[in-house]
Amino acid sequence: MLNLIDVPDPRGVPEAVAFRLAEAIKSMCKRDVGGMVEQNLKECHTYARALDIASRPITLPHELTQSDRRELDDAVFELLGVSDSKERSRLIDRLYIETTRHFATSV
Repeated sequence: MLNLIDVPDPRGVPEAVAFRLAEAIKSMCKRDVGGMVEQNLKECHTYARALDIASRPITLPHELTQSDRRELDDAVFELLGVSDSKERSRLIDRLYIETTRHFATSV
């Protein structure tokens, strides 16, 4: 399965990226890390309600609105070789939307 995804090589990580990764993780360790599923989906107990929620505009789960989560993901994209900060931001936005969409439509 690892052949299908990019896995960063931790050897030779630029010092600035390693620092950003460590700081983001330290920050996240100071709080409760939430799930990747919207709260209303977790509380959903009927198929009809699930369909109703899935038909609404996407709302990011609380975890995906946290600045330290975004900083961690930004550093990971940089580690993967995405050097342009605007491109990393665009990729993170898309990742968060698609992650949310995945859970919303797989109910």
